[in-house]
Amino acid sequence: MTERKLETAGDLINANPLSRLQVMVVALCFVTVAVDGFDTAVIGFVAPPIAGEWQLQPESLAALFGAALFGSIVGSAIFGPICDMVGRARTLVVATLLFGLLTAAAGLAHSLTQLIVLRFLAGVGLGGVLPCAIALTSEFAPERMRSALVNAMFCGFTLGAASSGFIAAWLIPAYGWRMVFIAGGMLPIAIAAISYFVLPESLNFLVTKGRSRAEIRRIVDLIAAGQTTPDWVPVPEQVATGTPATELFAARPLSGTLLLWLTAFCGLMSIYLLNSWMPLLLTQQGYSISQASRLGAMFQVGGTLGAICLGMIMDRTRPNRVIAAASLMAGFFLFAIGWVSDQPVLLGAALFCAGVCIPGAQVGSSAYAAGWYPTRVRATGISWMSGMGRVGSLIGSVGGGVLVSLGLGIGGILGFLAIPMTIAAIAMAAHERIRVKDRVVGDEAVSSAGQVLPTVGISHLG
Repeated sequence: MTERKLETAGDLINANPLSRLQVMVVALCFVTVAVDGFDTAVIGFVAPPIAGEWQLQPESLAALFGAALFGSIVGSAIFGPICDMVGRARTLVVATLLFGLLTAAAGLAHSLTQLIVLRFLAGVGLGGVLPCAIALTSEFAPERMRSALVNAMFCGFTLGAASSGFIAAWLIPAYGWRMVFIAGGMLPIAIAAISYFVLPESLNFLVTKGRSRAEIRRIVDLIAAGQTTPDWVPVPEQVATGTPATELFAARPLSGTLLLWLTAFCGLMSIYLLNSWMPLLLTQQGYSISQASRLGAMFQVGGTLGAICLGMIMDRTRPNRVIAAASLMAGFFLFAIGWVSDQPVLLGAALFCAGVCIPGAQVGSSAYAAGWYPTRVRATGISWMSGMGRVGSLIGSVGGGVLVSLGLGIGGILGFLAIPMTIAAIAMAAHERIRVKDRVVGDEAVSSAGQVLPTVGISHLG
C-alpha cells in the first residue's frame, strides 16, 4: 500500500480488511441497539402486572404504551443534529445513558402519571440511539460490506426485543415488574460507561470537523496497522456552513429526502400494526395463544434473516432496487397470509417470508440512507427519517385497532397493508432517478452501487 493510493478516510477503510477496532465498533453498536430493542418491547410484558397492582383498566394503559414512541419522535428530531455537531460516539453515549437512567427510574414510579412521564423521557433517549449507531457503523464499514454490517448491527434491536419476553418471564415472578425496569436501565448505563472509554469517534467525522491530529492518527494506525506514512492524514470533506437542519436539504435533493421519509413511514406503520395486532388476529382465527405466539415469531425470525440477507445483496447491486423489490414482494405475501390463514404450516411460511421482506426492507432503507447522506448531515438524515417512521408506527398501532373494530379479519387487514408496502416500493424505485441526478453533489460522488464516496485529494501533516 502506498501513500498515493490513500487520499480519503473512505480510501483507507476500503483498502484494508476489517480491523479489531472496526469489529469492536460494530459489536458495541449491536449491544447498544439490543438494549434499545429490549426497552422498547418490554412494556408489553410489564403492563399486565402494573394494571393489576394499580387496579387500572386496560384503556388506561394506552398512554403508557405510546409514551416512549412519542418520546422517540422527539429524540429523533433532537439527537440527529446534535450527533452531526458534536460527534457520533459522544452522542450515542449520552443518549444511551439518558434512556438507561430514566428506564431505571421508571422502576421507582408510584403512579401511572409518573410512569408515563418517565417513559416519554426515556423515549427521547431511545430516539437518539439508532441514528447514532447507524451513522457510526456505516462510517467505520468498508463500502464493499457497508449495508451488510449496518443491517447486521440493526439486528441487535430484534434480538433485544425478542429477549424481553424471556427476561420478563424470569424477573416478574421472582422480583416483580419494577425489577424489569431497573435491570433494563442498569444494562445501558453499564454499556454507556464502557463506550465512553473505548468507543472511538468516526474517522470521517473527525477529519471533516478538523479535530485533533493525534486522535486522527491513532485511529488511522489502528485501521491501517502502520501501513501509512507517519505524516499522512485523510482529506476532509466539505465543512458544513450552516446548521445540520439547513445543510440536510442543501446537501441532497429535497425530493430524495421526502421519498426516504415516505418509505420509513410506510414500513414502520406496517411493522407495528403487525406486531401489535397479529396475536389477536390469529386468535380470532381459532389459534391458541401458544400457537399464535409461535406463528408470530416466524415474522420476527424472517425479519432478522431478511435484514442480513438483503444487506449482503444490497452490497452487490443497486441497493434501492433491492429494497423496492422486497417491499413489492411483501404485498404478495401479505395477501397470501389471508389465503392460507387456516393452514398453520403455510401460514407460518407466509409470515416468515413477509418478515424477510418488510422488516428486512425497513432496515435496508436505513442502511441506504446512511450511504446517501454525506458525513456532515448523515446522522440528521437518518434520525429524521427514523422520526417519520416512528410517526408511522404510532399510526399503525392505533390504526390496527380501528381496522379490527371494522371486522375486516386477518385477510382484509393484511391485504390493506399491501397498499403502504407498494407505496414504499414505488418510493424506493423513484429514488433511482434522484440518485442518478445526484451522481456528483458538491464534495462527494455516488458510486455505481449507490453509496456515497468522497472526492479525491491529498493531505499531509506538516
